[in-house]
Amino acid sequence: MELTRERKVLIAVAGLAAAAVVGDRLLMGGEFTGPQSASAGVSAAVGDQAGPTPDLAAVVADPTPAFTGRSIAQRLDDADQETRTSDAAVPDPFAPSNLWLSESAQGSAAVPLAFEPREFVQRHPLDAVTAKGDTRFAIVAGKLMKAGDAVEGVKLEHIGDRFVVWDGHGQRFRVSLKSG
Repeated sequence: MELTRERKVLIAVAGLAAAAVVGDRLLMGGEFTGPQSASAGVSAAVGDQAGPTPDLAAVVADPTPAFTGRSIAQRLDDADQETRTSDAAVPDPFAPSNLWLSESAQGSAAVPLAFEPREFVQRHPLDAVTAKGDTRFAIVAGKLMKAGDAVEGVKLEHIGDRFVVWDGHGQRFRVSLKSG
């Protein structure tokens, strides 16, 4: 049997584990015993840390609480009342930041940009026109589209044999396939 790297690592890990168990049992005084039963009790009254440990029977027989101050629930409630703010003072975490909004969306009197069909056609050129049965499709900027689809708020109104008609932003324009 050949000792591969994986087997050597396995032997080393097993050896370290065995050494740890032996070291724990012999040097640290560990014992090979099963689970031990446990019990809980009060060792001292709160605030009486320096004095002798009272007898458990005496502590259990005395029904008065060792701590007579305000409970933690009462103190948390007071802290909540002190720091409470109105819901109007807390911003909506899902609202878009004003940094993301254009000036017109923020309520400023910014002049809206005019829509330019030529720029739209440069960004979304008509690559091809095809049909399957009675349904026509246009390939616009590499994407398959049918009549009624929209891009940037401009709707593809009609698909002809070698052209499409776009309608949007108050303008209607025709784009033909490039010949050649």
